[in-house]
Amino acid sequence: MLILVLPDGAAPHARYPHVLVSEGSAADAPALASAQGLPPVRRGEEVVAIVPAHALSWHRVRLPRGVGPRSPRLRTVLNSLLEDRLLDEPERLHVALGGQASAEGETWVAVCDRTWLREHVQALEAAGRAPDRIVPEAAPLVEAPGTRPTVQVLGEADHPRLRVCRSAGVIELPFSREAWALALGGDGGGGADDTLAVQAEPAVAALAEQMLQRRVRLQPRGARWAQAAGSPWNLAQGEFAQHGGRGALRRMAVAVRDFLQSPLWRPLRWGVVALLLVQIAGLNLWARRERADWRARQAAIDGVLTRSFPGVRVVVDAPAQMARELGQLRQATGASSHEDLEPMLAALAASLEPGAALTALDYQNGALRVSGPATDDAALARLEAPLRERGYRASRDEGRLRVQALSNPTSTPTP
Repeated sequence: MLILVLPDGAAPHARYPHVLVSEGSAADAPALASAQGLPPVRRGEEVVAIVPAHALSWHRVRLPRGVGPRSPRLRTVLNSLLEDRLLDEPERLHVALGGQASAEGETWVAVCDRTWLREHVQALEAAGRAPDRIVPEAAPLVEAPGTRPTVQVLGEADHPRLRVCRSAGVIELPFSREAWALALGGDGGGGADDTLAVQAEPAVAALAEQMLQRRVRLQPRGARWAQAAGSPWNLAQGEFAQHGGRGALRRMAVAVRDFLQSPLWRPLRWGVVALLLVQIAGLNLWARRERADWRARQAAIDGVLTRSFPGVRVVVDAPAQMARELGQLRQATGASSHEDLEPMLAALAASLEPGAALTALDYQNGALRVSGPATDDAALARLEAPLRERGYRASRDEGRLRVQALSNPTSTPTP
């Protein structure tokens, strides 16, 4: 991920503070480069532009019923709601709507200079580093029970700044005890705020500990930018929203990458892996059970053969061996089978229409061919059902009627 901060001033000569962040590793040291000098963006990488906190103003509004993020009247409604709160004409400002409204129907909107933002976005697009997302450096916190302010001490030792993000908004002041008391409503460092975590950049960490008389947690500038890049806010709305297939494909690639790599999705990834393992284990158990059932059925079939014909010692193909043994038994006892001529003629006689006569017959290799009966499609269709009930099938063979025993008759042939 390439994270860059949009600087003050005009875009043509701007130099962008930026940092590269790889999944599973800390952010690189911040660097400074022009739009053309920014690191190249490879396929699958995301570009996130950060709007500095001092370039944004935050306003809480209540949208009328029926007006939402996709409403065509949204911009007009926001201009009307914010007209008395802004120092500039609404048409010259870019307004971005928050993702969720509160229970009272209120939501936050972020406002910044439209021309300034458009110039930087166009400069980055021309350099091949078009932002996939535009996020605020700091944003109001989501209002929820137990939510505590986020306190940061930023800047250099000679110009320290205090930034406080709370559900009521974002406050940024020159760092001092008075600013601390004003922003947090405390007494300058003690009392109820003793447990409040304070983050500080390395350049001002010692100053913050000395002034507040408490330990602070170091947060390098690159880590702070990486944290801001994970904001749920996206200021790329309206004219700055990505449209078309390229934007959709990039957003899809980013979403897939976030799901596969982001720590926020780690529980869901583990859940998916656990579900797949359970499914694989279930399939293996089901396959083992089916294999055991098949072996049991095979053993039962083999048992029928060995019990019926004790002379069979080795079972290779039970059905074929059973048919062979039955044929030998019929030959030995003189019994007929449904493949013999007499049962076949009896079945044909019972299936033919009254008055049908046979003029010639030929019996070879278990197949009977007769001349005389009609062999058109309608006649074969009339013969098919009664012959099948008796274990035979009818077909046409060079103008003659061919009758042959079914290999697996559905019922015992009627002689």
